[in-house]
Amino acid sequence: MSAPSGTGGHPILSPDGQPSPTPQVLENYLIRGLKPDGSKYPRPMREGMKMAIGARNNIRQVRRDAGNMDVSEDEADIIELTPPPSRATTPAANPDAAAIALIMAGLSPTSRKEMAKEYMRSLNSNNRRRSRGWDSDSEDETPMTKRRKLETELDIDIAMDEIVGWHPRLKELLNYGEYAPVSLFLNDTRRQMLAQNNNVYLRTSVGEDGKKRQMLDVSKYRDETSLTSEEWREAIENAVACTLEVLGEERANRLDKHRLWFVGHPKFARDWESVFRDMDIQLRNFYVWKPFTFNAEQYQKKYEHLRAEFNNSVCTNTANEMRTLRLNLGAQHPPSFQPVASSSRPYAGSPSGSGNRSFRDQTPKRVPLCLVCARSGHRASDCSFHHFPGGGAIYARWVHTDRRLVSIKTGDIICTAWNTVGNRTQYSSCNKHGPEIKHICSFCGSVNHISITKDCPGSTRL
Repeated sequence: MSAPSGTGGHPILSPDGQPSPTPQVLENYLIRGLKPDGSKYPRPMREGMKMAIGARNNIRQVRRDAGNMDVSEDEADIIELTPPPSRATTPAANPDAAAIALIMAGLSPTSRKEMAKEYMRSLNSNNRRRSRGWDSDSEDETPMTKRRKLETELDIDIAMDEIVGWHPRLKELLNYGEYAPVSLFLNDTRRQMLAQNNNVYLRTSVGEDGKKRQMLDVSKYRDETSLTSEEWREAIENAVACTLEVLGEERANRLDKHRLWFVGHPKFARDWESVFRDMDIQLRNFYVWKPFTFNAEQYQKKYEHLRAEFNNSVCTNTANEMRTLRLNLGAQHPPSFQPVASSSRPYAGSPSGSGNRSFRDQTPKRVPLCLVCARSGHRASDCSFHHFPGGGAIYARWVHTDRRLVSIKTGDIICTAWNTVGNRTQYSSCNKHGPEIKHICSFCGSVNHISITKDCPGSTRL
């Protein structure tokens, strides 16, 4: 390696005794964003150096355009170095900074000033990234992870798989005033969310302040419209407990009044699927966006209104079904037109106005009555209804595998022949089966009447 000018023929030695790179090599390292030993600087410093070199080259070109022909490409390489000291000196604490200062010494004052400005701009633009910490040996940013706050230990019966606490994302949903479906408070759903831990389903939500945040994705869990009345009781009780813990006693008491009104209503079990389930969802949704005081009379009016709407829809559907049935029957049995009979009086003993038709042909066909839903036009084996025309739940269902009519409530097998005799004196005449088949009404389960009589309220009211 040749000795630079101004060194008296002696090569420059670094503090560790190794020969220092020449100015050409140092400039090459600087352009590439490397340290004097060839290793990498942190990214912000490398970007600043590149910007400074670019600014220096621009200044050179401006000087040439102004008529200064003495500007050379290696101007920065002509570095006047002082002779080595006659006595030993203390090694520089920071050899990297000394190397940079060595390069800066070869620049003109204007170039150094512009380079310093560009370097400071790069530091300001990267201030946020530098505040997060950078690894000098890696170009990738290492994100900081927020550690979960440790909670106080509780005395839990782990042998019985006791469910304790609520998932933080569920509590966050309540704190932000978002609507929480009651199905999220089922014990099975709580177990699922707690087992998922930090892997619960999330969605991006925009708050009132316009900022985005990650919230619990309630659509990934069970739909609250599929709950039975017993499942709803379990979920709403848990919802009251969670509200007490997260939002306080006042909001919990308000939700508990809502719960007690529903479970205390005399028609709760009967009208759960038809009225109460949708009513509960509507009122809790409305309360999230417009809180209102509890009023039992207003709740009852709301129930009566929804019940009337349901009855109207049932009547409309029944009328449409009957209209379709009449059209189908008319298409299957077109009317037969007979020749016009003579206006003269028929002779005695002759058929009167009936042509050659027999008495059996003149008898109208009986339309079958379904022993399941109390509707006319189809049999129990073809029934697909789950409610009576009045809206009540059916009492029996047809089991196709056994071809039997079975009570939904008790599981008893119902005698179809006994329910269709049509005569009170014949109620006990059926003796074709054993005691396992019951003589009970297929509409209500009563032993005092059969299903096709007018004595059973199931055919009109239920």
